[in-house]
Amino acid sequence: MKTLRKRLSFVLALILLLALAAPVAFAADGDMPFDVKPPQNVSVDWLKENDSPTTMALSFSIDNQMLQALTALDQARNTGL
Repeated sequence: MKTLRKRLSFVLALILLLALAAPVAFAADGDMPFDVKPPQNVSVDWLKENDSPTTMALSFSIDNQMLQALTALDQARNTGL
C-alpha cells in the first residue's frame, strides 16, 4: 500500500511538472504578426459599488499595428476562414 502511494504521488508530481512546462514548450518565437508592446495609457476606475464592492472599469490603449492584426483575426474567425 505504501509503494502504491509513493508511485501515485510521484506520477502526480510528474504530471504537474509537465503541465508547467507545456506553455514554454509550445511558445514559438516570432509567431505574432506584430510586435507586442505594452499599453501607453492605463486607467482603472472604481465603480463605487454599483454592481459589487469590487467592480472596476479597466481602460487601456493599444498600438495601431496590434489593433489591425487583431481586427483581421477576428474578422477571419467570424467569416469562417
